Amino acid sequence: NLTLLHSGTNYLNANGTGTSDIRVENVAATFVKRLAQSIFDNSAIYIDGGNIYVRNNSFGAYHNAVSDGATTAIEVHGGPGEVSGNTVDWYKLGAYDVNGTGMHYHHNTISNANYGIQIFNIVLMDNNIIDHNVIRLNQKDRVLRGAFGIGSCYSHTNCPGDLTNTIIDSNLISFQYDTT
Repeated sequence: NLTLLHSGTNYLNANGTGTSDIRVENVAATFVKRLAQSIFDNSAIYIDGGNIYVRNNSFGAYHNAVSDGATTAIEVHGGPGEVSGNTVDWYKLGAYDVNGTGMHYHHNTISNANYGIQIFNIVLMDNNIIDHNVIRLNQKDRVLRGAFGIGSCYSHTNCPGDLTNTIIDSNLISFQYDTT
């Protein structure tokens, strides 16, 4: 068990030739934006490799405003692997799957986010499953025009790869109530 407070780009970054057999389990990570720190792209966990397991972790963010700077909790490139049992709160994006093959995202809870799980296919993505996740979005408080629970890249220019054999099933996605 490990508890981390971080304000940098990544608290865990695992990538490079031969990166494999990465397990991140039972970690509590909290993003704390420094007062004078401008907003920047960051992921609490960034893994590019094979045999990736991110399980039973907690990702949170201290916030004095909704746009506190916590961008992505879990960013995974490659696979196969599993992202399960994680709790994400107050990150803009819960999980980012880039070029995943054989990845399984299940039983995660993502709250107070603008985006739940994003699929980004630069090359072929094959045999992925996204199921039994709970995603609660707060797009109204974040004052962002677009929001999604589970989404894929829609631009052939940015995402020229194919997305095949992907199952998205039994996820609970809710949007913040908005009367405007």
